[in-house]
Amino acid sequence: MLAAIKLAKRLHLGEDDLVLTVATDGAAMYPSELAGALKRDWTDGFTEVSAAQVHGEHVLGAGEDHVLVCSDLDRNRIFNLGYYTWVEQQGVSLEEFEVRRDQSFWRGTARSCPCLGRSHHRAEWPIGRAGGPPEAFSAGSEAP
Repeated sequence: MLAAIKLAKRLHLGEDDLVLTVATDGAAMYPSELAGALKRDWTDGFTEVSAAQVHGEHVLGAGEDHVLVCSDLDRNRIFNLGYYTWVEQQGVSLEEFEVRRDQSFWRGTARSCPCLGRSHHRAEWPIGRAGGPPEAFSAGSEAP
């Protein structure tokens, strides 16, 4: 999520723009990290005040540091990092993995989902604001 915020700042995006990102692992995957952070950083407990401080520093105070506007070489280097996850861990064949290098794969994927197919090049449906998604576009429904 922080990377999406930094990208939006780097590209000077506004309220009419959209950055779509995927959150992969929930906090339940990292109980030892949580325990370590609590012991190291919040010896008196993680309170609402602590949460506000962390949010202010890391979310509201997020800068454009560590953001790379990629060249073709950079994009290929980053794509190749997926080899271990998809081929080695998930058992996807090398041929199936390499197909994903071409944008036509992603355009086809977008067309297979009605909401993505309609919004691939521009948002044609309302975007959720604080408080959740708009009623017109909720889980399990198509974009208007």
